[in-house]
Amino acid sequence: MDFELTNEEIKIIKECIKAAYLGPFFPDWVIHALIGFTKDEIKNIDEKMECLNLQDREQKLLVNNVINSLLGYPHGEKENWSKYISVDEETLLKIFKKIKVNKIKK
Repeated sequence: MDFELTNEEIKIIKECIKAAYLGPFFPDWVIHALIGFTKDEIKNIDEKMECLNLQDREQKLLVNNVINSLLGYPHGEKENWSKYISVDEETLLKIFKKIKVNKIKK
């Protein structure tokens, strides 16, 4: 990685992960198609994640897909956003661009 995340950015990313499985943003029937993981799988990854490691392929894929889906999927839950995520969409987009996890290598 050629960048370093601040503690605040890591906190926000973890909020997004929790929002994916706890929040109303992704119905059960579509979450796997959008993110590549079920809510239970996301929760399990989150619970065993001691620290965010974007060198880990599974974590990198999860972070990329969760943030991308929160920003792009028409979930219709903007009024609930601040209940789960402490920053606005513009700030989250800046973090997303910073980490550039959309370049996942196999």
